Amino acid sequence: MDALCPVCREKELVIIELGVGDHEVVLVSCAACGSRWWRRDGFATQVGEVVELAASTARSGSRRKSGRPAKTAS
Repeated sequence: MDALCPVCREKELVIIELGVGDHEVVLVSCAACGSRWWRRDGFATQVGEVVELAASTARSGSRRKSGRPAKTAS
């Protein structure tokens, strides 16, 4: 991701990509000023929407396909 902080224009950003259900969620944090913002499937979103998506995904039991087998209780 080639980006600048929208607050201070800094280039040093911490980018954390997560798979939530079938969605790609990205947290971007500015190392200089501490601003944070979220993206969902390439579009800006609010943290509340990310929390709701995670909760909804957990309730439905769906998981992003990782290529690893799911753990089962013995």
